[in-house]
Amino acid sequence: MTVRLFRCDECGHRMRLGRNYCGRCFAAKPVAQRPAMMSLFAIVVAALAALAVVRFV
Repeated sequence: MTVRLFRCDECGHRMRLGRNYCGRCFAAKPVAQRPAMMSLFAIVVAALAALAVVRFV
């Protein structure tokens, strides 16, 4: 099963999470929706959660 969180701004197609472009019209995703940025966001959130746990324990 594929994860399709974003819609293409050009054609409205639901895009896969792991792609840098739309599968229908091949328009590029915005930088904030690209896989590298999503993993960077996840790392930052995990680091902040770890800091919060360490600080309050």
